[in-house]
Amino acid sequence: MGIVFYELGEYKKGIVCSQKAIQIQPKHSEAINNLGNLYKELRELEKSKNCFEKAIEIDSNNPKYYNNLGNIFKELGEFEKAATFYKKTIQIKFDHSNAYYHLGLLYKVLGNFREAE
Repeated sequence: MGIVFYELGEYKKGIVCSQKAIQIQPKHSEAINNLGNLYKELRELEKSKNCFEKAIEIDSNNPKYYNNLGNIFKELGEFEKAATFYKKTIQIKFDHSNAYYHLGLLYKVLGNFREAE
């Protein structure tokens, strides 16, 4: 239900449902990741960051979680940290186009145009 409410743009309802799912199954990394996405939509970036970090703690092989955490650090203006997580995403899934795209943008912002290319 959390995902359904996310798609409907009803983020607060999605948070309630996701929290309930996590209560039932505390190590459900996908539910925790979804909760992070809901918090991100509400601009609660610290809570979102904590969710993605927790999801990685539970499942350190899911590139989506690293990419999402990179997005949060990018939004927080912590570009070096964001780059680290995009690189980790690519290390796990070499063809993760979203991570390459955001990494290129970060390199451009940092003035590293060769790497951006």
